[in-house]
Order: sequence, then structure tokens, then C-alpha cells
Amino acid sequence: MENLASYNKEKVKMSQQRLLEMALVVKDILENNHIPYFLAQGSLLGAVRDGRFIPWDDDLDLYLFEDGYSLALSILRESLPDDLFLEDKLSEPLYFHDWAHIKDLTTECTCEQFPQDSYYAHKGLSIDLYIMYQMEEKNWPKFKYDKAIEYLRTMRSNMLISEEQYKVKAELFHKQYIDRLHVVNDSTEIVFGSTVSSRIYKTEDILPLSSIEFEGYRFNAPNSCDGYLRTLYNNYMLLPPVEKRVPHYSSVIFK
Repeated sequence: MENLASYNKEKVKMSQQRLLEMALVVKDILENNHIPYFLAQGSLLGAVRDGRFIPWDDDLDLYLFEDGYSLALSILRESLPDDLFLEDKLSEPLYFHDWAHIKDLTTECTCEQFPQDSYYAHKGLSIDLYIMYQMEEKNWPKFKYDKAIEYLRTMRSNMLISEEQYKVKAELFHKQYIDRLHVVNDSTEIVFGSTVSSRIYKTEDILPLSSIEFEGYRFNAPNSCDGYLRTLYNNYMLLPPVEKRVPHYSSVIFK
């Protein structure tokens, strides 16, 4: 087993190169089948700041839209090359995430920061295929609560958390639900949201999609990268403290 301390900047760059190769495969499949997607989260932040990965980032984030998500997974399942694997509730018995992953079969990762990553059989580098949901703003608090409870119930049914852990988390999610009721407008305005973000996004910040250069290639992006990133991170051009500039993984072994 590789020494965790040896996962240095050079290895992170190797991880980024492999993730880029994976992302180009996924991008081509989605675009060839006219399935909308966009670069998101830290991957988009890196594209906006420098046109490439954040130096310490070793995962990659894409959003797909709810209305085309099932079709996208079906096409990816049939079209991915042999060195990539679509990980979701149909292919992983213990799956509990709301979104699917594209897993690399040529690497093996360990992750001390997120130990739940080890629950799944495939442990390679991962592209997150997050789901962007569209809804009326007033429905946002209940949407977040219902999805959180669904997540907990799946974890409990797969015996990944205890009954006591379930109760503690469920109480926390209920409190968050009540808090959101007080801050979200009782509006029928159509907004976008996801299970991985505590923020809601204006439709005009997401659609129509634009494009952005990332590592020398053009990827789809939100209509307003600035609006999306300000909603997600506030002052997104401000670098985090040095102690938070750490990769997702603790080690990555290249087979």
C-alpha cells in the first residue's frame, strides 16, 4: 500500500490528468446525445479562476438536469469504455447517494476525510454527476428535507448507520427544515436546487447554458458563472486558508 504521505502535488496532478481524460469521455457521450450538462462546484471555480483545476482538487463535478437524468445514465451505462464504471443504485448494492458517479477502474483511492467513500466496491477516481432540480421556491425547504430523510433511510436500511445515528441526524435535518421555512420566500418563482447545496439558484443564472475553457477544452457552463458561484461560495475569488487547501483523497494508487 502506498504511503499516504506520498500523495503529493505530483500525484494530485496525475489524478487531475486522469479525471480530465474521464471527463472528456463523458462530455463527448453527453454532447453526442444532446444531453445538457454543465461544469460545476470546484471544477467550475477552477475554470473561472485559472482555466484549469484548482491546484489541490482531485475530483470533478458535473451537473445534469432532472428531466434528462435517467436517459443520461442509461446512455452512459451502455457507452462508457471498459476502464470506466457507472456507479449508482442499479450497480452498487449499498448505494445511498442521490446522484451517480463515474468511477475509474485504473486507480484505487483512500479517503480519510470522507470515510463513507469506502462503503462502495469501486474505489477509483470519481466524477460526480449531480442532479439539478427545478421547482417553485416555496417548495425548496420540503424538497431538501424529504431528500435528506430518504438518504438517511437508505443508509439505515443498508446498515451503514445505527438507529441512534438515524434519529440524531433526522432531528438535525428537521431543524434545518424549520430554519429554511423562515428564510425562503413563499414564492412560485421557478428556481434550481440540488441535494448537495444549501443554496437555491436563479433560473437566469443557470439557463441558457454557456461554455467555458477548462484545461484547454470547452465544457458547458451555467449561463452566469459569476451568479452561480456567488450563490454557492459568496466571494469565490478569495482563496481558502492554507490548511483547507487539501485534496479530497488521502492516496491514489495508479494500477
